[in-house]
Amino acid sequence: MPQIGPPDRGGTTVGARWRPLLVLVALSVGFAGIGLYQAWHDSPTFDEPVYVAAGLSSLTRHDLRINPEHPPLGKALAALPVLAVRPTLPVTPAWRRGQERVYSAEFVQAQIRAGSLQRVMFAARLVPLAEAIAAAFVLYALGRRLFSPIAGVAAGALWLAGPVVVGLGHLDGIDLPFTLTTLVVSLTLVRVLDLDRLDPRVRRRLVALGLACGVAASVKDTGLLLVGLAPLLVAVSGWRPRRWATVADALVVGLVAWVVIWVSYLVIAPGSVLHFGLLPRPDLDGLRFLSAHDTLSGPGYLLGSFWVGGRWWYWPVSLVIKVPLITLAALLVGPIGLAWVKRSVRWRTLGAVVLPALAIAAFTVPGPRDIGVRYLLPVLALWLVVAAAITQAPWRTAVRIGSGAVLAVAVLATASSTPHSIAWTSPPFRPGYQVASDSNIDWGQDGWRLRDCVVRLVPSRTA
Repeated sequence: MPQIGPPDRGGTTVGARWRPLLVLVALSVGFAGIGLYQAWHDSPTFDEPVYVAAGLSSLTRHDLRINPEHPPLGKALAALPVLAVRPTLPVTPAWRRGQERVYSAEFVQAQIRAGSLQRVMFAARLVPLAEAIAAAFVLYALGRRLFSPIAGVAAGALWLAGPVVVGLGHLDGIDLPFTLTTLVVSLTLVRVLDLDRLDPRVRRRLVALGLACGVAASVKDTGLLLVGLAPLLVAVSGWRPRRWATVADALVVGLVAWVVIWVSYLVIAPGSVLHFGLLPRPDLDGLRFLSAHDTLSGPGYLLGSFWVGGRWWYWPVSLVIKVPLITLAALLVGPIGLAWVKRSVRWRTLGAVVLPALAIAAFTVPGPRDIGVRYLLPVLALWLVVAAAITQAPWRTAVRIGSGAVLAVAVLATASSTPHSIAWTSPPFRPGYQVASDSNIDWGQDGWRLRDCVVRLVPSRTA
């Protein structure tokens, strides 16, 4: 990869740079309104009680025994507002034995008895919702830094104007925080690549990149991909002018990320890191747990076909079903705009945006568990930045009209998806339950309703 020099900012005025943010602010208000409504009314999903209970246990007891799926940072942050609700956190044999599923059911029953379940779940969804909105503004910063303010608005607006984003964004999970931290890694990487390596500011930006990578790895295990990729890109991009000196830059990024991972465990559960190693022992145990469970073949369903195991085509077809078709067209056509940007900008986009997206996709797609596009949310977000390059095409009028049409249709799709945004599927793929399953259509919210229906239908002697 050739040396990547400072970006060309052009003559953009301050007013022209910041006025487009008003569009994002307006969309954020609408997104927040829809998200808050659904966060209050949606029943607990399959995973949320586990995450809330694990997050509360780590905050109040500094204990990770019911958090086998490490790392714990995202769950702990989401649980912070729940403390204000004063939830009931029972100590039971299931908690002592670390049985996360059994204990999460006991945790839910305790909230039901206390009459606080709805308030607890609503509070647990506030941080993920804020993270979804924050991701739009990081997308804006990425698009603006690489291309222009209009490109930033296009990327951020299409993120907010997506039923799948609001559907997943108002739920307590680890996919949204990982998406946000992935975007921050991408942005800090762009900032590093912007500077000449002899610039004195580059050291601060390398530290910021290491911090971002460490937080990403402290939110989800997949973040370790970024911890490995970012230092490599730093070393390769600066190799020509500085040779071996650039290896020190890469080591700075990796070392800071490593420290952040350890500090996150030290803050959340100090007793869990009374040892020394490459990674905290709970993190390594979590990787072993996930490698044992996430590599097991699970059932998959899409467009009337059922199978067991993974299918590579599940992911692109799922995107066709879950993303508005006009937005999907923008994602496919948008990268053509890279032909009209400077060569140095193309290199920065490739290194800081495309390669992280490909790394996450390459890790996700071959897996044997086809459970929903939420695993690809970081890839979708990063690709919105690449697609925003179309705003740099010379056909200004056509691009503006097309961008407005795409955004309008996406906004209408999101509005029409309320109050069941997670179940939204793109026309003509209707009804959703006939074409999709798992978190592509719900996340287990209606499990209790299904149970009650079965109990009513089955004769009492066999119920």
